Amino acid sequence: MKCHDFSTYAGGSGSGTGFRKDSSNLHTKHVNDKGKKCVNGHAAIPHGFNRKAMVVVTTDAAPCNRGSASITSLPATFPAGTWQKSSCGTTADCH
Repeated sequence: MKCHDFSTYAGGSGSGTGFRKDSSNLHTKHVNDKGKKCVNGHAAIPHGFNRKAMVVVTTDAAPCNRGSASITSLPATFPAGTWQKSSCGTTADCH
């Protein structure tokens, strides 16, 4: 959490992320309930990465993907506030 406030993304008190379902902060759910780390969904090396929100998928090359990405597919547009489990494809350890 060198670049972001812990309480917004993992502490549960923040509502300022686009990754939410209604009022639920899905960053918090993935960190606390699923035991995921930021690099399971975001680029490990963010500088120069070209995807919105630095979301990495399993087919992205190193060093951005350090082999820990769980996301296999993404929607064409990011459905802020309306995410469902079906919004993105993941490996079996998440959804």
